[in-house]
Amino acid sequence: MNDFEQKLARQTFRAPPAGLRAEILRAWAAAPAAWAWRDWLWPAPQAWAALAALWLVFAAVQFGDRPAPALAAPRALDSATLLAFHHPRAYLHDLDLPD
Repeated sequence: MNDFEQKLARQTFRAPPAGLRAEILRAWAAAPAAWAWRDWLWPAPQAWAALAALWLVFAAVQFGDRPAPALAAPRALDSATLLAFHHPRAYLHDLDLPD
């Protein structure tokens, strides 16, 4: 422990004044309310609701039920194709690459 912690450990506990809790609660009740969503949306709640609905519609259209892309079936290689792999042009042709 450092010096400060040792000094705190030697301190005796004192009860707070009797009216302190009531005074704190009164001040808390009189304080203005904290920021709320309703304060932010207050000027036009219908406009914000319409905007949220529009975003949901856009999301539904964008990510809706789209058909999955078809996967190409692998080509079967015949013996002529396998034998032609020794020639670079035949190899490029089978891979559909430009010359």
